[in-house]
Amino acid sequence: MKINRAFTEYNKEQFKIDNQNQAENTKKTTAAQVSNKATDEVDLSATAQKIDQSKQAEAVDTAKVAALKAAIKDGSYQIDAKAIAGKMMNEIRNQKGK
Repeated sequence: MKINRAFTEYNKEQFKIDNQNQAENTKKTTAAQVSNKATDEVDLSATAQKIDQSKQAEAVDTAKVAALKAAIKDGSYQIDAKAIAGKMMNEIRNQKGK
């Protein structure tokens, strides 16, 4: 049995077919995604909206974080227990007053 076609010719033709199929599938997927976008809807609760807003408002001072990490690591970070306790008590008093 003699094969007249070279393997590379077959690969080129198969590659073209595969690319055409992939392009058609991409068009179908894109069309489906566009039609789905028009119908998808998300409603966030008030709590979720507040959380989202607080995340956006918070700015992280990376230099301060790095300095704190270094101080904790080398043991030079000092905790002021009285200041922490005082703030906790103030917070509790503020919550009872509401």
